[in-house]
Amino acid sequence: PTFTASRDVKVEVLNGCGIDGMARTVGNRLRETGFDVMTLDNADRFDYPESIVIDRLGAPEDADRVAEALGISNRIQQIVPDPFRIESVTVIIGRDFGRIGLDQQTGNGSIPTRASNL
Repeated sequence: PTFTASRDVKVEVLNGCGIDGMARTVGNRLRETGFDVMTLDNADRFDYPESIVIDRLGAPEDADRVAEALGISNRIQQIVPDPFRIESVTVIIGRDFGRIGLDQQTGNGSIPTRASNL
């Protein structure tokens, strides 16, 4: 890959597709590639059509690294003053999760389809 992972890049991964365990799956993949995944959670809704990488702290190079690691082309900057935020990048996993660069086992139908957990 052309990206350079760094433990200095703190990432939040949110399940926005409703597939049970998707935030955990993507979070584990990012950890394996060298990023510091701090938070795994559900997004505010489960109907995101596409995955997106969000620069939260004005560090677009960090968001670019994460996006390149996962093969996500949608990137935006959304800075909201929050003294308690430690993650510089948020990843919202959308319904296009099949296009994200994950392990092959993810693409063989082994993912549960319940929309309840991370």
